[in-house]
Amino acid sequence: MADIETLIRIETKLDLALQQQADHETRIRRLESHGTESHGDRITTLERWRYTLPTCALLSAASIATAVISALR
Repeated sequence: MADIETLIRIETKLDLALQQQADHETRIRRLESHGTESHGDRITTLERWRYTLPTCALLSAASIATAVISALR
């Protein structure tokens, strides 16, 4: 009888672990989706940011160069 109770407890713990894993995977998918349902919308958003990154890098480099020149004067 004790063996059956042990097996029931183990099975219950396994069921809980599998349920928590499924919930965790659902949360990860929701976080990775960034609020968009379709994959195409996410790619479009990423492509839009891809074109602005070089501009941001150039402006950052210009501000660093200005700070260095100001510090050397």
